[in-house]
Amino acid sequence: MKHKAIFAAVLASSMFAGMASADQFLTKADERNGVLSPGGNEVTGGGASCGTAPVIGSLPFADSGTTVGASNTVGSIPAGCSNYTTVAGPDEIYLFTTGAGASVGVSLDATTAAYDPAIYILSTCGTSSTCVVGADATLAGGIETIAAQSFAPGTYGLYVDSFYSTAAGSGAYDLSVTGTLPVEVTDFSVE
Repeated sequence: MKHKAIFAAVLASSMFAGMASADQFLTKADERNGVLSPGGNEVTGGGASCGTAPVIGSLPFADSGTTVGASNTVGSIPAGCSNYTTVAGPDEIYLFTTGAGASVGVSLDATTAAYDPAIYILSTCGTSSTCVVGADATLAGGIETIAAQSFAPGTYGLYVDSFYSTAAGSGAYDLSVTGTLPVEVTDFSVE
């Protein structure tokens, strides 16, 4: 009952001070996990390193970005992880954490016609030998897809990259990550 009274007070005060933004109702755990409120700031591209990579906190997740001007942090991945072992282009990195029963699928659409992207997932961000799965099957301007699948519990690095180090190796993209991630319980009470 206490929570309802507090919410009602906040809602009532927002009527007098203008509309309350949805951001006012996010918890600190939401902020830590990258949960965005409707109308909140959106992630705009991946990170330049594992330490600066945005965390995908809930699914579905969508983002747009570009690898133009990014650095090449991974140059090759093991045979059998993707269609090619070379990933010489500049890359952008995202992180996600899975738990029991989690399933994750990835789709990347190159929105720059000359960009020929590759995507792959490392079980240890920054360590190319830990590549779990990747995709580099289409040509420039294509859509790369990693089908939804289960991953062992842990934190993974999702890389947007390219086979090429030339002009075809960088460009704009739309990223879509779907499936299920574990739910974090941040507050529990019994009344």
